[in-house]
Amino acid sequence: MKKIAFTLFLALLMLSLFAQKLTVIDYFEKLPPEIIDDYKIENAEGEWISKSNAGYEIFPTVDIINGYIEIIDEGTGGGTTKLQVVLYRKKDGSALIAISKYTNDGGMYIESRINFMEYKNEEWIDVTYDIQPSITCNNFVNQGFDMPDFPEDFHEMFGIVYNLPQYGTTIEISLIVGGLTLICDGTMESLPADKKLVCDFIDNTKKTPIKLYWDKPNRKFYLK
Repeated sequence: MKKIAFTLFLALLMLSLFAQKLTVIDYFEKLPPEIIDDYKIENAEGEWISKSNAGYEIFPTVDIINGYIEIIDEGTGGGTTKLQVVLYRKKDGSALIAISKYTNDGGMYIESRINFMEYKNEEWIDVTYDIQPSITCNNFVNQGFDMPDFPEDFHEMFGIVYNLPQYGTTIEISLIVGGLTLICDGTMESLPADKKLVCDFIDNTKKTPIKLYWDKPNRKFYLK
């Protein structure tokens, strides 16, 4: 019985050591294409190179020591995409991979997403809902202000954006009001009541990011 327990311990130890040898680039190359929008990275004579979705070369930030990758793709004028991939370590040394994508056009919000993934038995498992607390627009409005009941198409104009860290472990989260500013300033035609609703919302949103802190022993992020 002791021999079996010792063998199992060695197997787990070797698995942990193996996981620690993989870098953020190693994990990036294993990620499902749809998670990283088919971006690829290669090293050419010491320089990291990727390709825009328009086909031209772009130069990502690859910081293997800090477990950080950032690709900024300006496309061809149809919007800029920022993709960040960060390697976190859990208490046992195994990896948690954070992937954030944000697309905007001229500073106007288009879409964003965040995924937390674990690689086990050569398969990716999405653990986003286990890792982080629920974040909604209510986290970004002033106390006592009720979130407006916006028309459905208004919700496509703003959103929550995650900025992953190159240094440290704290994630900054912002509410990008985006196209709602065009309604508020009158650039986009809107009913007067809708305009006031939007302007009140913008005035009551927090202008500084909220922060997610990494609790390594418990393998979770939390808000203070």
